[in-house]
Amino acid sequence: MAAGAVVFTAVVVLAIAGVPAPPSIKATGIPRVPWSPLAEAVSFVKNMIAAESLVDWHPSGEGIVVRKPGLSGSALYRVRTPGAEPEKLMSLTRNTERIYLNPDLRRNYLVYSDDTAGNEYSQLYLYDLNTQKSRRITDGSSRHIHAVFAPDGERLAFPGRARNSDDTLFYVVDPLNPSTMRTIGRAAG
Repeated sequence: MAAGAVVFTAVVVLAIAGVPAPPSIKATGIPRVPWSPLAEAVSFVKNMIAAESLVDWHPSGEGIVVRKPGLSGSALYRVRTPGAEPEKLMSLTRNTERIYLNPDLRRNYLVYSDDTAGNEYSQLYLYDLNTQKSRRITDGSSRHIHAVFAPDGERLAFPGRARNSDDTLFYVVDPLNPSTMRTIGRAAG
């Protein structure tokens, strides 16, 4: 039996029986709390997990890139034609927020934002589609979520906000060479 089916069966049994009182609590004459709200929430989450979301057109023009969530994270897929089998590009963590496809097909990589264990200080990472390896582009301490590629795909522009700062700095970098990162502007608080 699949893990999802086991969880669903357990929720159904508990929905019928109700939530038992802990042994340390004497619940005389008080009925059990029903599990039906939890069963509704499980159904909602199950439908959410099955949903795919459009990320972008594939830069080649041959299909789309979709993100399909799962219980422990999600994955990025390319779908070449309607009804075609999705081709997995990469696995993503639950903390992956945004994905940016490089518009230049010769540059076989994408950039994504991800935070560490939900700390909300997202960093930008380059993911090489050939080697299937990621490496951080940004500094590791400021918050970087949004980004945009130059039309030629050679540079990436993005804002960043340092911890304990109200100012936003704007940067440009060659994602293949993070040491080229330079500040191009600042917006106060």
